Amino acid sequence: MDDSMTNFDIKAFYKTTDKMEAETFAAFFAPEGQMVYANFDSMIGRASISNLAQSIFEQLNKIEHQVLNSIQFENTVYTEGKVHYSKKSGAEISLGFMTFIKLKNKNYIESYRVYIDPTPFFNT
Repeated sequence: MDDSMTNFDIKAFYKTTDKMEAETFAAFFAPEGQMVYANFDSMIGRASISNLAQSIFEQLNKIEHQVLNSIQFENTVYTEGKVHYSKKSGAEISLGFMTFIKLKNKNYIESYRVYIDPTPFFNT
């Protein structure tokens, strides 16, 4: 393992995400970090990532990530989980997801890819 890499705390990452603070979420990323959510366009840079997160958080009363499996190999973290959404519309939605995180510079995220079918989220 590269000595500049440490174990990434995926549970802490999702616990922070679940607080629904877009700028705090974006601070996990390297300044030029990239996020791809489902089939949406890639977001590059903390401001774009924060804006995407905020657009999702604005629709929610609560979000909760459940990590089912996670493994880190060098600077890459693979995670399987469930995300539970409580929307302001009153809808309750749970979706399975897989993520691929590539780390840079001691735990900053260089690339975060979320594989999920968000159709039920956007159809309620």
